[in-house]
Amino acid sequence: VSDPVDIAGASQQTLRLRRGKAAVDLVVYECDDLELARQLVRDTPSDREVVRIDNITLRLKPLRKGARRGVDALYSDLLDLQREALK
Repeated sequence: VSDPVDIAGASQQTLRLRRGKAAVDLVVYECDDLELARQLVRDTPSDREVVRIDNITLRLKPLRKGARRGVDALYSDLLDLQREALK
């Protein structure tokens, strides 16, 4: 699990996603308020990618070093979702 620590004011779900040979952990936080969602973005560790859609913050972490290709592809997909949500 990428982020096993519970965060007050946010529900959390962890998913393991695969794209080709690459695998990532995706942690989805649904926050009670927008400021907490923004804080989670600011506090995201540097080894992860992050996307925020309203009060939902998504963090991606590769399971193996050098698995950037899968992370980059999934991150691109999440950015597309974010753009659609903002329309």
